[in-house]
Amino acid sequence: LQFNNYEPIVANNIDMAFDILSKINPNIIITEIAFDNIQPQSYLDAIRKMAPYSPIIILTKNEERRKGPDRRLGSIFEFITKPFQIFDLLGHVKRAVSFYEKNSLDHSQQDDLSRRQKNQIEWLLWKEKNRLHDSVSFGKTILDNIYDAVNNEKSVGGLVQIIHKIKESAKVQEGMVRISSSLVEEMMNGAESVRGWLQGLENINTAFQDDYVPEVLSASNVKEILEKAIQQTEYLRSVKNQKIQVANIDFQLSVLSHKKGLLLTISELLTNAFKYSPENSIIEISHHRTSNSISLLIINNVLEVQGGLSGIPEELSNEVFEPFFRINRNIDPRYVKEAYSMGVGLCVCNQITYKSGGKIYVYEILDSTGNTPVRKVVAEILLPVQQ
Repeated sequence: LQFNNYEPIVANNIDMAFDILSKINPNIIITEIAFDNIQPQSYLDAIRKMAPYSPIIILTKNEERRKGPDRRLGSIFEFITKPFQIFDLLGHVKRAVSFYEKNSLDHSQQDDLSRRQKNQIEWLLWKEKNRLHDSVSFGKTILDNIYDAVNNEKSVGGLVQIIHKIKESAKVQEGMVRISSSLVEEMMNGAESVRGWLQGLENINTAFQDDYVPEVLSASNVKEILEKAIQQTEYLRSVKNQKIQVANIDFQLSVLSHKKGLLLTISELLTNAFKYSPENSIIEISHHRTSNSISLLIINNVLEVQGGLSGIPEELSNEVFEPFFRINRNIDPRYVKEAYSMGVGLCVCNQITYKSGGKIYVYEILDSTGNTPVRKVVAEILLPVQQ
């Protein structure tokens, strides 16, 4: 937790825990519930009285979980079954902190209702002042992405360069234009790349228009979709000779999602993992289960970028889902065949996942399980369990 910019305060026993709670109000609480001579529900009730707004995460074994307090009572934010992976813990902690921050803001807003009403006019004036700036910034982002995409050497820009070469080298003989066979081949390849780029625009348009109504998928359905996504993106994986390491995807539950939508989403997240991780690196695919959802995780090492941002900076973790947003403008022309382009991939994934009943998160962690901490990006697709 410390490696990932959290500030844990450790209590070695219950007395120390309650002493700490009497002095501070933590964002979240991570605790066990199996103590000798102490009823778990009484223990949780005491915590809730001292920290009424802090989400509680329970570390537990399976048998404890069956005997423990019912999560539906509202006392517990989530269970984490031991043993667990670092990605499981960090994912739950991130969502719990977000939940706490949102709730604490709600409570603050209720307390400050009169003040906010008093300042409503100032807020409207500020909003109008910044509206034009936001519109201009958004428009510039669109233009930047269109320029980058069109100017790509394997897109329209590359085809224009080939036409210039043909114009300069072509020879007219007896009413015929002679062009070298190598330039003809370049032109045909360039035209194919442009067709692919136009198909990408059509993919974007289709993805935003389709409904993606939730349907029940079994674990085997999800596994088949994952395998198909890996097959469909194989040519992108081979660009950097990366390896895919898949953990056992067998959760014995049905989830709500959409077959086509989930396939598109996994394929796009895999594409991002390939593009933004180093040569010969490993892309990890795993899952973890909560009491009411299954999370699919796609994890890749961060590709360090010279002269620009890399990974997922905390302050941009929400902006990455905005249309046409890119953390940097470094474009690798080897990925011209990706399904989506111009900075809309994550926006499309977010829309698809939301329409089909799930959620998607993308965040950076520091994996400290090895000798040297490694920056990694986690793309998490949260699928609700069919009750």
